[in-house]
Amino acid sequence: MHEHALLASYDEVYGPELYLVEPVGTGFRYFACAIGKNKSSARTELEKINFSTITAQEAVLLIAKLIYKLHDEVKDKDFELELSWVTNETGRKHVFVPEDLRQDAIKKAIADKEREDADDQ
Repeated sequence: MHEHALLASYDEVYGPELYLVEPVGTGFRYFACAIGKNKSSARTELEKINFSTITAQEAVLLIAKLIYKLHDEVKDKDFELELSWVTNETGRKHVFVPEDLRQDAIKKAIADKEREDADDQ
């Protein structure tokens, strides 16, 4: 199995940084990135978001909605959404998103998906 690694950090000159390290050792810098199943669709959707105009909390909600939108309950395995970030509020350290915000994002994402599914029928 080929494993990718995401590396998030905060540089004093460049600000927040996100890198994808591929199994062959190459690395690429991103503003947002996805790995795993549906990564191509997720990356396409992530590229549409202008992260410089929204807060980190707003980004968490958008990303959760995106992940749940792309998840096919019939074909895909169950998953647990893990979210982390690097912000000024975290002391520029990479940490998990607070549990209350994660749970709120999941609830809103599931509600949006259920609404979209109902509209499609």
